[in-house]
Amino acid sequence: MRKRIESLDFLKAFLVLVVLVVHYCGTICFDDVSSGKNPALFWFTSILSGFFRGNSVPIYFVISGYLFFLSGRFSMEEYYRKLRRRIKSLLIPYIIWNTLAIIMLVIVLLSPFVSMMKYGEEVNFSIGNLLSCYWIYDGGFAGVNIPTSTAPINMPLWYIRDLIVMVLLSPAIYWLLKKLGIIFLSLMCILWIYYSIETASVYVPREALFFFSLGAYFSVKGKDMVSIFSKFLKLSTILYLLVSIILGIVFFYEIENWSYLNLLNIVIGVVFYISFLEYLSHGSIINTARKYFDVAFFIYLSHGLICSKMIKLIMILLKPSSDFGYIMTDVLSYIISILLLYGIYTLIKRLTPRVLSVMLGR
Repeated sequence: MRKRIESLDFLKAFLVLVVLVVHYCGTICFDDVSSGKNPALFWFTSILSGFFRGNSVPIYFVISGYLFFLSGRFSMEEYYRKLRRRIKSLLIPYIIWNTLAIIMLVIVLLSPFVSMMKYGEEVNFSIGNLLSCYWIYDGGFAGVNIPTSTAPINMPLWYIRDLIVMVLLSPAIYWLLKKLGIIFLSLMCILWIYYSIETASVYVPREALFFFSLGAYFSVKGKDMVSIFSKFLKLSTILYLLVSIILGIVFFYEIENWSYLNLLNIVIGVVFYISFLEYLSHGSIINTARKYFDVAFFIYLSHGLICSKMIKLIMILLKPSSDFGYIMTDVLSYIISILLLYGIYTLIKRLTPRVLSVMLGR
């Protein structure tokens, strides 16, 4: 069982790299580009989106749900014990890293020297605007309006926010899985599909509810999820490659009504990544990767603070005007950000390891 848990930890660390690919390798920071004028750039970003868009966080939720109920037993005493542990491992890092994002935003907005990094007009302080930074950031704190936002100010941390909600709801999820089993899971799947197509007018953690419950289902029912998924490694590999390539073509040509295909690929991706990384973990690679588990989490927590700023900085240095230049901007931003954050992690670990432990919830 320990080997199973290690393979899941290995997968979580690996998926951080996938998350960064999605966040860095896009076209949103580039002006006046299109698939017609920049076909190579858009094929590059479309294929990457086909393979990786939307895959990582559902897998995180599946793993979290599976590990949360892994003992197969659940009581209110155990719930309170888990709740205390999650305050340290989830809530405190969540508050710290969103607070750092607020501080960085204030510095950027007040500084006359970094206008190219700005995303906002001025600091518009109020209790409501401040609190929105920790729940769903609507831009009010910076004097702008972001009506489509569903994330806190440190955008990638929406996963941790929703995971905290799942922890709070875990007694109900456990009871419903015990009593209704696959029926409850099917209802959560329908909810996920519906709100992935239709925009909810209120906060609905659709991915968390379905995928956390999916992982939890295996533990509550005493099933070895990793072993079951591993039986479908070959099939899921073929389907994942095929559907991802089709999605890449769909994204490039901006074909409408592709959402169901993307949702299918997310489910296939869950099976593929868990089974494939479990297969890799039988070799010596996991022994080498183990020492990077913490730094991977650090990079996940911190990359949202520098992502767009790094891309803009590389754009100033490279002044891209061709597809190759734009692609190199994405790739270099990705690589340099990882190296920079790894260096910061190493420095903090050397100077103040206790502070680092608090920041990572260890």
